[in-house]
Formats: sequence, C-alpha cells, structure tokens
Amino acid sequence: MNLPALQFTPPSIVFDFETLKQNIEEITTKYEGLVVGEDDVTAIKSELAALNHLAKGLADARKDAVAKVSAPIKEFEAKVKEMETLIL
Repeated sequence: MNLPALQFTPPSIVFDFETLKQNIEEITTKYEGLVVGEDDVTAIKSELAALNHLAKGLADARKDAVAKVSAPIKEFEAKVKEMETLIL
C-alpha cells in the first residue's frame, strides 16, 4: 500500500512590523530619562495603563493569529495519529 501524497501550503501572516516598531520607538523615546515627581504620579499611572493596554492588545492579536494558523495543523496531526493508531 502506498501513502497518498501529502501537500501543504505554509501559512502566511502579514503584519506591518516596521510601522509598529517605529510607533513603539516614538512612544518609548518620550520617556527616556524622564524623572517622575510626586505631582506626575497620576498622569504616569494613566500612561502606563494605556501602554499595558496596547501591549495586551498586541499579545491578544498574536495569540489569535497563532490559534487560527495552528488549528488546521492540530486537526491534521490528530487525523494522522488516528491513522497511525489504526495501523499499529
């Protein structure tokens, strides 16, 4: 018995890393050497919350993309393992 030919197309993820990196560098440059005084604490906490929200959004987008790209791979793996089990 011959195995059927396996064909696959590697996933493609398009993302503008350069623009995001430039935006992040613009944000971080604002804070280089910044000395926070007591009067600035409230404003800085607000800025940190916004930055944390941005980082969480990026992490969520990454996880979502990986999950979507990984789903067909996991399905393929499960089916092949099932066939392996049947053979053994």
